[in-house]
Amino acid sequence: GTASLRDELDRAADSMMLNYGEAAGKLAGSKDRARYLRNSAGSATESATAWDVARVRGYTPVQSAQEAKGLLHRIVCMLTKMGS
Repeated sequence: GTASLRDELDRAADSMMLNYGEAAGKLAGSKDRARYLRNSAGSATESATAWDVARVRGYTPVQSAQEAKGLLHRIVCMLTKMGS
C-alpha cells in the first residue's frame, strides 16, 4: 500500500531539485528564475503533504515525519525568499 505514496514522494523530491537546478541557470531577478523557484517550493510542499499522509496512515513514525516536514519548511522558506 505504500508504493504509490513512495513514488509520489520520489517524484515530488525530484521535481523540487530539478526546478531548483533550472532556476540556478536563469538570471537573478528574471521571471523564469522566479517561476522555477515557485515550482520548486510547490514540490517541497507537496512532499510535506506526502509525509503527512504517511504519518496519518501509520507508514512512518511521527517523529520522522515531523523532522522531514521541518526540513521541507526551511527549504520552502529559502526558495520563497530567493524568488522574491
